[in-house]
Amino acid sequence: MRKVVLIAIVIVAGATAAAQSPAGFPNDPGNGFPKTPVVNPIAGGFLGKNWGLDRTVKDPALRGNCGTILPGAPCEFPVDRLEPLFNGRMKAWIQVFHAGGQYDEVMSPKWSCAAAGIQTGLQEAYLFNFTANPEAVLQNWEQSNWTRTIWVDGRPHPPMIQNFYHGHSIGRVVSPTEFIVHTANFTFDTDGFDDHSHLPTSHLKQLTERYVLVDKDTMTIEFTIIDPVFLKAPFTWKKQYKVSSQKMVERWDCDPAATYPEVYQTEKPRYADDTEWLKFNPREIK
Repeated sequence: MRKVVLIAIVIVAGATAAAQSPAGFPNDPGNGFPKTPVVNPIAGGFLGKNWGLDRTVKDPALRGNCGTILPGAPCEFPVDRLEPLFNGRMKAWIQVFHAGGQYDEVMSPKWSCAAAGIQTGLQEAYLFNFTANPEAVLQNWEQSNWTRTIWVDGRPHPPMIQNFYHGHSIGRVVSPTEFIVHTANFTFDTDGFDDHSHLPTSHLKQLTERYVLVDKDTMTIEFTIIDPVFLKAPFTWKKQYKVSSQKMVERWDCDPAATYPEVYQTEKPRYADDTEWLKFNPREIK
């Protein structure tokens, strides 16, 4: 008989007047944490396994598309369902940066080797896994070999004056098969939704991820984004994942000295005074 390993994580109540409330935590008033310390287990089913996107899923609700933004491109989430929530600012962004049906690629931070944003990392074909300690759940990513810290010791988000490209994440265990993560304090990101749709998110973005074990080898993540700068209302969608027998890539190499020439030499110039484009295409200088 297989033994299920439980890791005890202490959730401590904690909110300060200076900190923002993670309103994205569903079905939980206040700051999203219990009023008194409690011990909640994270079932071993989440831990010690490499998870990857389930590419065999047939349910249209769990698949992606690029809607009318970039028809035919491989967006990882249902852009067609997001489009009715675009406000005027998002529509203006699309008109400028998606002109002619092609995104202004040099706007993407991936060309400077920035690690993929949370949604890109979770929705592409890269693997990830979880480890844990008494203060945090660590989400280890194959892409860029970076580790995301999800604090579960009761601390709130820091004040809004502190911003991070990947935001600041705090988690809450609902049951042995359900774990909720709320992330805030983002910076502006031109690839905020994913690096296929190239739809931006702002410093006011809040992201909630609800991880649910369906069975020992299957997990779903329900994403909810709140971003009043670009969206008229919250947007929610879901993806499914399977345990993978593959090992994660141990070394992820990226060199901006190679990536920048690639993008500037393959993209057409959009602006006459783009000195970076001219630097990598000297023969074009008149």
